[in-house]
Amino acid sequence: MKILAAFGQLLISVGERLKRSHNEIGTKAIGQEFTTGKTLIWGVIEGPIHVSEFDEDVYDYIDDECQWMLICKVEEDGKLGLVNFWYPTEDEALAVKKYFSVHIEPLEITDD
Repeated sequence: MKILAAFGQLLISVGERLKRSHNEIGTKAIGQEFTTGKTLIWGVIEGPIHVSEFDEDVYDYIDDECQWMLICKVEEDGKLGLVNFWYPTEDEALAVKKYFSVHIEPLEITDD
């Protein structure tokens, strides 16, 4: 996986979480079906949100190590939608949010 070098290991983790979220727990872009290929993260819509703000029945779908969620606008193969990204720490989630507060360029994740 080739990642834009803005966040290094953090983006690799985000890319893996995106694929895992879509494939394992059914998180999908609203109104769109994701396919494989070029993925662009355009921004943070909401968050960070702590896991304690969710109902307990949602806990089964959340990785135990993740405590903070961002809702991000994502484009894959020209289709837009929203995806939930989970992070172990608030600092990691805030780093992504801060990137979009000062940059208009998307973060790019590609399959190679």
